[in-house]
Amino acid sequence: MLIILLAFNSCSSIPKEKLYSSLYTDVRNKYYLNGPVETIRSSLELLIKRPKSKDSLRITRNSSIKSGKTIGFNYPGFNRFNKEGFLIKRHTFVDAAKTELDITDTIRRRKKRVTEQFGTYYLDVNIYIYFKDLEEKRKIKQTYKPLKRVFNPYRVYADSDYYYNYDYRVKKDSSFLESRYGFGYEFKNNRITKEKKLHIHDYDFKNNLDTNVTYVTSYKYNKKKQLIAKDYDFKQVFTGFVDHDLSYDYQRREYGETPYDLYKYNDQNQLIEVVNYEYKDPEKRNIIFKENYFYNSKGQHTKTIRIRGFKILDRYQGAFATEFFYNEKEELVKLVKYKRDKLKDVDVTYRMEYSGHDKYDNWLECLLYVNDGTKPIKKYSREITYYPEEEKETKKEKSNQ
Repeated sequence: MLIILLAFNSCSSIPKEKLYSSLYTDVRNKYYLNGPVETIRSSLELLIKRPKSKDSLRITRNSSIKSGKTIGFNYPGFNRFNKEGFLIKRHTFVDAAKTELDITDTIRRRKKRVTEQFGTYYLDVNIYIYFKDLEEKRKIKQTYKPLKRVFNPYRVYADSDYYYNYDYRVKKDSSFLESRYGFGYEFKNNRITKEKKLHIHDYDFKNNLDTNVTYVTSYKYNKKKQLIAKDYDFKQVFTGFVDHDLSYDYQRREYGETPYDLYKYNDQNQLIEVVNYEYKDPEKRNIIFKENYFYNSKGQHTKTIRIRGFKILDRYQGAFATEFFYNEKEELVKLVKYKRDKLKDVDVTYRMEYSGHDKYDNWLECLLYVNDGTKPIKKYSREITYYPEEEKETKKEKSNQ
């Protein structure tokens, strides 16, 4: 069974230090948004004719740029969030920017769509659900101040699952309830000591849960109480790796052994390096993933250098580098991809221009340029609505309580 210890409930041991929530939320950590976001309607317009050459096609249809993931866009469509910042409803198709599909409307309108810009899509709704451990995980806090574009090594994941509305309501397929992944945490002296990724089964759909551990991560701290390493112990072969955008291609059988994370900080307790290795042994290991973070004199994050490894004869012996540049709003304004892991021999450069910021300083329009081009090749647009903010209590009201 999934067990959450509430050692973080008591903050008496560090009363003078500000504590920050460790909970990973979609609004902040995936879409890079500010404020109590309720919905986003997104659209994408291709401003140039379809490229003819293979090289031009590769440049303009790069997967992360195509989807808008690097700027917090995540494909055209409709997204609804709950008040805690978690995605609860999503449908990604071309004309979703105009209409939110009702759950029953999905059934009537389900069909295959094929478009030149976005490929093949099914008109359907993804419904996201979260489980009862959310209240406990919200209370987990630490002194590290997280930034939207910097990896948070202390992040805590909520247990969640999703289903396709058409399959559930028309096909009467409830199989999604049978299996899901969850996360459990152990603590000592108000610090996380272990994270467990759990494979949770409910075979009879009566909440009689059967839980298997897929991996256990041990947290290691230095004398300053900073998290400096995570040591993974995989219990099952088929389990996805949760951090650094690594997909199922990076399963245990792909690693060869088990991954190992290292973290470095500056004097201001800001993360300046995260490295993911394929082996713990320094004499054997090669880089699978690495990011270095740079800050200005005001402590604002201004640049990231990312290195991604790739396999040669079953070992990670090569890598590619990418530079990300940010403005004072933590918006990505320039992305430079290199042909190898050295910061030379540029492959392609993207530039972004933002406009139409709303009252929460979220951008509403972004123009994308490639290399030295003077005309944008794509325009990302989004409409954002917010939950009403609760009025803050005045000092007089608090004193009367």
